[in-house]
Amino acid sequence: MRATKPKTVLAVLGAAVLIGGLAPALVVAVPAQAAPAQAAVGVRVAREALQRVDALPEQAQAKAAAGRARAVSKLAERPVTSRVAVAAVTWPKSAVAPTVLVRTITGGKPSAWEPVAPADADEPGSTAAGSDPIVVVGAERIQIATLADADVPATLAVFESPDGGIGAAAPAAVAPAAQAAPAASGSPTPTATRQAAVEGVTEARFLAATPADAARPAIRTRAQWGADERIVKLPYVTGSVQGALIHHTAGSNTYASGDVPAILRSIQAYHVLDLGWKDIAYNVLVDRFGVAWEGRGGGLDQAIAGGHTVGLTNERTTGLAFIGDFSSVETPSAMLATAQQVVAWKFLVHDVDPDGSLTGTNGTLKAVSGHRDDRATACPGDSAYAQLPAFRAQVRARMDAASAGEEPAPAPIVTSPTLTKTTLAITGVLDTPTVKELQKWVGTTVDGDWGPKTTRALQAKVGATVTGVRDAQTTRKVQALVDAVVDGVWGPATTRALQGYLNQVPVSQYGAGIPAQPLGAITAAPAPAPSPSTSPTPSTDKVILTVNGVLDTPTVKELQKWVGTTPDGEWGPKTTRALQVKVGATVTGVRDAQTTRKVQALVGAVVDGIWGSNTTKALQRYLNAR
Repeated sequence: MRATKPKTVLAVLGAAVLIGGLAPALVVAVPAQAAPAQAAVGVRVAREALQRVDALPEQAQAKAAAGRARAVSKLAERPVTSRVAVAAVTWPKSAVAPTVLVRTITGGKPSAWEPVAPADADEPGSTAAGSDPIVVVGAERIQIATLADADVPATLAVFESPDGGIGAAAPAAVAPAAQAAPAASGSPTPTATRQAAVEGVTEARFLAATPADAARPAIRTRAQWGADERIVKLPYVTGSVQGALIHHTAGSNTYASGDVPAILRSIQAYHVLDLGWKDIAYNVLVDRFGVAWEGRGGGLDQAIAGGHTVGLTNERTTGLAFIGDFSSVETPSAMLATAQQVVAWKFLVHDVDPDGSLTGTNGTLKAVSGHRDDRATACPGDSAYAQLPAFRAQVRARMDAASAGEEPAPAPIVTSPTLTKTTLAITGVLDTPTVKELQKWVGTTVDGDWGPKTTRALQAKVGATVTGVRDAQTTRKVQALVDAVVDGVWGPATTRALQGYLNQVPVSQYGAGIPAQPLGAITAAPAPAPSPSTSPTPSTDKVILTVNGVLDTPTVKELQKWVGTTPDGEWGPKTTRALQVKVGATVTGVRDAQTTRKVQALVGAVVDGIWGSNTTKALQRYLNAR
């Protein structure tokens, strides 16, 4: 066991979403730097308040309402004029986070709506709360949708840094304070350098007198990605390095190596200018090509606290982020190898035992942990998280090899586990199979033990306030989702409803960061198209209705086609749930006043919450016009 001393956890970059313009509102000029062979580069920032709408586009409405029955819808759209941009949504810190969705438009074709997680991180002095950064690659426009319980002011910001990245002529460099210290008289001195070409940039590694010096990987400097030192809010906070917390940025992995500096400049601008943080949140970032980048300033060998998580863990961690989404895509071996080098070097500098543990904001963490171990988040993705046991072992091997002057063998690549669905017995008992299936669904460790970590993941999944306690507000959210009586008391009836719900949820809905779908949305989903050898599905040909104000069989069937449920002409709870999802009402399965008001507003009827013949006539006209 290594000698104990004040330590800090090394964390890997927090979640940003990478997916596939901006009249400039603010220019943040990057000062000229003496070292890198690159010109000063600016970051253009355009901001736009999201505007309230009666209802979100139907695909967004269904996805946003899945985990939360929320009433206030907002939209914003911006052009994207550069190959790479970073977008984000901010709102007041005092507000409950809205559900945020994003899609991009390329060649006139929109992508699917995808959820964007809140940036589950903060630091003292921050001025706002916000989403993960959304890195947009190769898109023409970006659309943002939000759904909230109240009228939460929200702002879309889009950051562009058109002068992409460093050039091939950039000189070899290591981050400040990373070079080997001069050796004492009579001690070995650096006598050789090993040159390595990485993405067109020459890097120098010095053979030094200490294991930490020998283990230190080449890390590109803040100057090389064009960090704007003028906006940094000094002084930095010094913590104590005790381990490593691993993150990913989430989203697309299609960025080119030359895009990375622009991505980092834009994330820094978002973190500082819009969230009010001191600097970019992460201490080190690693791109998919295996190149490490210095993040937050203050010296990589120092215990500089980041803003990549919340509270005590921030003070005891340093941030290292995988740039990309590794929820299902395997983490590149070059990225893993570089990250392991960075962590091993950091642990040698601060005398951290890679097999040890630390106390974070929400309890005990392993010295190398994922962001999801500290917060209710999907970060660093299932694929990257599955690598952590081998990652720890490789960090230990690299530390031992550096002490012995050797090079460790490469770590094996661990295949991400495949989730298998178990059909539960409807017993009303929270037995081990039920808890394990719930844990798969919410995206936490599957061990069959329901503790605070499972509760936090469940609360994030269903849109409850994250407290770690299975309280009444959490129970009500679950009960509304699974079609149980909503009374805030968790008993056998709620468990039976949950078991039935889990039996119907497809595996594609499993995992953290995927909002829970109400039963209506699941059972109302259209069936897949039949193969040529099967009987054809019932016709969905449009029928022109008689406007008679009567909810007759033709009217109900036409409505059922519209909302995407079985067109059998009988209006029951299943049809009502599908209608509620369609119009953005709270999903209850009951045709109540709030549902009626949503329909009336949509079809142009008097909005009084009472469904009569006039409402039906307006609905019939609306369906005929579609």
